Amino acid sequence: MTPLVHCGPDGAPLPRLLAGWEALKTEHPTFVDYFVSISTTALPVTSRFIALIAALEGFHSKKYGIGATSPTEFRKQKKGVFRRLREATGVSEEDYQWLHAEGAYLGAYDLKERLRFLAGALPEPVRARVNSAVDPIPPLLQGIVDQPEDIWQVMGKARNNLAHGNNTRQDNAQLAALTRLGHTVAVAFVLESFGVAAERLAVAIDRGDRSIL
Repeated sequence: MTPLVHCGPDGAPLPRLLAGWEALKTEHPTFVDYFVSISTTALPVTSRFIALIAALEGFHSKKYGIGATSPTEFRKQKKGVFRRLREATGVSEEDYQWLHAEGAYLGAYDLKERLRFLAGALPEPVRARVNSAVDPIPPLLQGIVDQPEDIWQVMGKARNNLAHGNNTRQDNAQLAALTRLGHTVAVAFVLESFGVAAERLAVAIDRGDRSIL
């Protein structure tokens, strides 16, 4: 898979493309690092998948924030909840301390939420093709999650299995398919930042030049 479609056929002037790349490097360095790394190094499928998910997660965080509320507002809400727990009857000190230690700190989005949001924010021509490819979830990607909500939960679970040393339930063929899917999402946002029409990528998908799964 080529990391980016070639410049030129869409008529976009080179200075605009270069300016878009520089802006992307400034705003989303982890995202750009992913594309540079796969252009210069043949990464094993597991390494590439983890690098891709990190790039998408970082892209979402930079563009949309780490959670639905700001860290300051989240801490304020959490403090209020724990104050009410302190005052409630039937809550033991052990329960309180456990909740305080295990409770989320920043209210960050789950990985599946980030991936789902990015998929929903794709330009319509690409979003329609992605949705068609992943709903219903292809047989190849069954088994990673029992009764999955959608493909984005499957992708997030596969990354978490690998990142946290869980008993892995995904094989290389599944990781390769998930990587193709996530890479398509990443390419769509890169092209959008360059001002390249989303139809260019949609046509490449339809012709079979770019495989989603």
